[in-house]
Parts: sequence; C-alpha cells; structure tokens
Amino acid sequence: MSRDVLRPALLGFAVLALACSSGGEGQEGNGFFPDWGPGQGNGAEDTGTRDTSIGNDDTGTGGGDDTGSGGDDTGPIDTGPIDTGDPGPTLGSKDNPKVPSVGEVAIAELMVTPSEASQADGEWVEITNTSDLWLKTGTCTLRDEGSDKATLSETKSKSLIMEPGETLVLCANDSTWDNGGVDCQGTYSHGKFELNGSDAAILYCDGQVDKVRWSSGWAESGASMGVDGGKVDTSKNDNLDNWCVQGGFLSNGDYGNPGYGNDWCF
Repeated sequence: MSRDVLRPALLGFAVLALACSSGGEGQEGNGFFPDWGPGQGNGAEDTGTRDTSIGNDDTGTGGGDDTGSGGDDTGPIDTGPIDTGDPGPTLGSKDNPKVPSVGEVAIAELMVTPSEASQADGEWVEITNTSDLWLKTGTCTLRDEGSDKATLSETKSKSLIMEPGETLVLCANDSTWDNGGVDCQGTYSHGKFELNGSDAAILYCDGQVDKVRWSSGWAESGASMGVDGGKVDTSKNDNLDNWCVQGGFLSNGDYGNPGYGNDWCF
C-alpha cells in the first residue's frame, strides 16, 4: 500500500483517539474501545445550571385532622336511678288523701225517723272509713235510688277528711240545738236528700262507694238504726239482719250512737 493512501487513515485515527481522551470521566473502557465520556457520545457535555427547585408540600390547614382536646368521656357510667322529680306525698296519705273508692267507706248508722226533732233537722247518716288510707269526702254526694242527690259540705275546714278507721256524721242540720245534740262533721240539704220509711242511702264519690236499702217498718221512730259494731263494712251492712236499734242517749230524748262505736246486735 502506498504511503499516500495510509496517511489519511492514520490521521483520522489520531483525531478519534484525541477526542476520546478529552471526553471526561466516562464508562470504563474494555481494552479495545476508547473510554467514552458522559452519554457515551461525542457530543458536547450539557453544562447548564441544574434545576434544584423542590415543589413545596401543601402546608395548608384545610381539612386537617381534628387535634382538639375534646376527647371521649371515659368517666364511670352513671347507674343511679332516673331523676323523675319530687313525686310529692303518696296518694292516700295524711298529706294527700284520696277520694273513696268502692268498699273503702261503709254506711254504719242512720237516723231515719227522729222523734224529738223534725225530719228536716233530725235526720243524719253516719259513715266509717274501713280502709287504711286517708280519704276525702268533700266531693261526694248522698243519693237514693230515685232523683234525690245532695252534695256534702264541711262544718269546718277539713272536717270531711277521714283518717283510717274514723267515723263522720253527716247531718241535715248541724245545729246541736235543733238536731238533738248531734255533733256533725258534714251537712247536706234535706230538700235534696231525705230518708223515708222505705228507701235507700247511697254514698257516691267518683262512683258508688256503698249503699244500704231498707223497707217500710224497718226503722224505729225516735232511735237510730246501726249495723252491728263488729260488722261495719260494705258487704255485711247489706244484710239488714246485721242492724239493730242503737241505745245511746241523745240530749233531746232520742236514741243513737252518732260518732261512737255501734252496739252489738243480738
């Protein structure tokens, strides 16, 4: 081969070697190929400023977790009774008497035909609280099986309130001068309710509490009729065989035991 032909080839090889040796640190050569620079190319290295900016994290406060101090209530569970307020006195107690119901008050004695006082002044009805409750009879009435009906009235404040076992006397006239000396706790109008020879006496409150019925000829003139002292209740007083004349002496000359225990009937 001629020297003129080899000269251009050798010159190109030298240029290539020089370019490879000035390309900076690059991939390690393999013993045959030259050590190439970055990118393993022979283009110029990018010497521009590197973008070192970092996108800021979202530091806004919107939608953050609730870091307040209102934690769960971890105190002990209240197992005490429910507070329903002060219920007040028990119904049927001294401070809260109740209206009588059936069977709680018995008609115990009747002055049907007074002798030493007029009918309008001398009639009276005795009732007894047979329950263990305090009762109020101020809204009650005396009735018969017809149209008679008279509302009860107090003779003094709270005189129609009955403690357990107490007896009240209800009079057509509460004047002891006119009624034969009877001490009365309640009154009624004789024009609206009166006792006759054949009749009935009904104590009515929210409903019928007790009733006694008799026939003509049963009551004595000038004396009261009372149920046996040991049979004062709303069942036994239905049987007229359990009734008899009462022997207590009244100041006007008639007989009866108003406000006191009844005689025994034999």
